[in-house]
Amino acid sequence: MLSALPYFLMWTFSIFCGLVASRLRSREVRSDVIRKSFNTIGHLGPALALIGLSFSGCNRSLVIFWFCLAVMLNGAANSGFQVKNNHITFSHCSKLPQFCPKIQL
Repeated sequence: MLSALPYFLMWTFSIFCGLVASRLRSREVRSDVIRKSFNTIGHLGPALALIGLSFSGCNRSLVIFWFCLAVMLNGAANSGFQVKNNHITFSHCSKLPQFCPKIQL
């Protein structure tokens, strides 16, 4: 049960971030600002949490806390990078995830 805790926290945090992003969008905040903010939280937050994890030593509770925090904050990136395809073009957003990895090769 303890192994599922980080991913459960990531799931709930990504839902929360999606609700916050929708609320910000309804208040006329630009989509690119929302996307960049959530990507920053989703990538910089886990990096800082993993740095904290490396200094936690052998304290089991502290290791679990930092690891859960790192994985949970990664859920904010889901609210950021999933918007990218809708930004490019709305009519083709369902086809773009299939072609983007092929273009990168």
